[in-house]
Amino acid sequence: MSTKNSFFTVDFEDFRYDFLNKRGLTTKRSPDGLHQSYAAIKEVLEKQNGNRKCTFFCTGNVAEHSPELIKQISDDGHEIACHSNEHKDVSKQSNYEFERDIEKAINSLTKASALEIKGYRAPMFSLHKDDIQKYKILAKYFVYDSSLICTSKELPKFIQKNKIHKLNLYEFPIIEMKNFPVNLKMIGGTYLKITPTSKIKKWFLNEIYSEYMPIIYMHPYEFLKNKPFWVSFSELKNLNFFKNIYFQIRQHQWHSFNRLNIDKLSCLLENFPNKGPLEQNLKIKNT
Repeated sequence: MSTKNSFFTVDFEDFRYDFLNKRGLTTKRSPDGLHQSYAAIKEVLEKQNGNRKCTFFCTGNVAEHSPELIKQISDDGHEIACHSNEHKDVSKQSNYEFERDIEKAINSLTKASALEIKGYRAPMFSLHKDDIQKYKILAKYFVYDSSLICTSKELPKFIQKNKIHKLNLYEFPIIEMKNFPVNLKMIGGTYLKITPTSKIKKWFLNEIYSEYMPIIYMHPYEFLKNKPFWVSFSELKNLNFFKNIYFQIRQHQWHSFNRLNIDKLSCLLENFPNKGPLEQNLKIKNT
């Protein structure tokens, strides 16, 4: 497997809805933001010299409320994969809740995309790497998973012959780099923002990527400068005042400095061109 490629993936979720829903507040959606972000993602892909198609890990609630957008992404040739239904912490769900969430998401995603849903990625990578029971549930519904985050030294413990926990479930892992003061989930989201491009490029040439391919993951809100997913002070009015202030400040982590992030992504894709949708690259994994 070449170290000169990467997989570019998108965790396609509605930040405003998910943020409010997790806190039991009145939910609002950002359909315009989702459409804007998809247009921005297409622009990035069209400018790079690799495969212009990729995997969108979509939440079921986005498919339910914006089915026309999921259909557009599908019709454009991208893979639609599952990112849960309600984007909640998987580690806090019972096995029953986890499976029901998956079933609901698959139903909405299949209906909107007219595609078979083959892949899964846990929200916030919250599926614990030792939770074999939930991985067994995934193996009932999916061909592959991309929820595992671990160090290169840990990989043999969880993956044998490219399948996780000896299940019939291919794994596309996110490799974690030990780094002070935080361990870097290489590479996407906030970690992409805070890590110098030179450091990422050096890491992508690490020996572990002779066996596994680097995976880049991003979110819709990270492609836009106008902050359409921002949750306002008034939308959080039922929270403690100081907690509300905290979240107004904290949201800059997700919604600000995105122009630099896109430039960094474009540079990475120039050096490590996107290999394409994950489902189309299962054939490169040895069985």
